[in-house]
Amino acid sequence: MFMENLESKIYYKYRSFEEFERFLDIIVNNRLYGAVYKALNDPMEGKYNKEGLVKDDYENINHHLKRTRICSLLAKQEHQRFPDDYLMWSHYANGHTGCCIELNITK
Repeated sequence: MFMENLESKIYYKYRSFEEFERFLDIIVNNRLYGAVYKALNDPMEGKYNKEGLVKDDYENINHHLKRTRICSLLAKQEHQRFPDDYLMWSHYANGHTGCCIELNITK
């Protein structure tokens, strides 16, 4: 069910051309990079409320987070004709000078 929902939508990946090799890797090899949660550019990403967790649960979460990779995408909205999210263009497409890649998730 989860994959069906992912596959039925269009997503956008905003990129700068500053790391041109990564951009080419997306296009040529048809794949995206997933960062470990500690390498995400927002220090609050990957954080969770550990209050009330028992030690085993806390250790289990940390174990899984160390093995998890995250790729951030923006889902296309129904009313949207073009990916015009100015904040995304500013932060991830080098101040509107990069690109926005439209993609579909496949198995």
